[in-house]
Amino acid sequence: MKRRILRVAKVRDTKILEIAVTLDSPQTAQALAQYLAEETIHLSQALLRDGEADLLQEARQQMDDAKARFDAGQKAWSAFASASSIEGLRTELESAATLRSRIRREFIQASARAADLASRPKNADPEDGIARVATLEKQLRELDREWTAKNSLLATQQTRETQLMTELETAKKALDITTNKFREVQSATGYRGERLKLIDPGVVPQRPSSPNLMLNLLAALLVAFTAAIVFVSFEFVWQRHRLQTPRNRPLPIDR
Repeated sequence: MKRRILRVAKVRDTKILEIAVTLDSPQTAQALAQYLAEETIHLSQALLRDGEADLLQEARQQMDDAKARFDAGQKAWSAFASASSIEGLRTELESAATLRSRIRREFIQASARAADLASRPKNADPEDGIARVATLEKQLRELDREWTAKNSLLATQQTRETQLMTELETAKKALDITTNKFREVQSATGYRGERLKLIDPGVVPQRPSSPNLMLNLLAALLVAFTAAIVFVSFEFVWQRHRLQTPRNRPLPIDR
């Protein structure tokens, strides 16, 4: 019944889909064909909208995730910048290096003086020189410990600074990429897939396609004419054959 009533076919070498419906009522047939065509268009549009909505939602989610990572990176960088003392440590290390150089020169000079006093006659007291050397040596050790601690802290903060900067730059690049992708998907919305539309809703037939009385009458006349020609031809051939056949005559009998 379905095959007798409904016929759907794609026109060759085109993108046109034909829907044909055969029913006793031409109005009902046209209405059913138009309904099927419109529902096909609506279904295609609904599927297209759902697909575009999924793509847009996925692109938006990626952009939101990238923005969240970028905001977190900015927050971490701001907190580090406000709490870190890299510039102060660098200044302190430069001052400590200058002080170490000065104390080391004084230590070398005091050591040379103490050695000189120790080599003089016994009426010279070398204790002052030795005490000065010990004091300078202690200051050098303290400066070395302080410089080493501050230098280690500076290295740690510089490493953290580089790490935060790299993470922030990476998050910024990811945000730019996902934002551009979201805009591309948003701009392409409505242009993906096949956009179906109803070209011709069809017309209501004014008379049934069958039986076609005129066509049947012409067919009957043609059959009758052909039969008449065949009959006349057969009769003509039979009569001719009959005339050409010799008649039976009585044979003579000798007495």
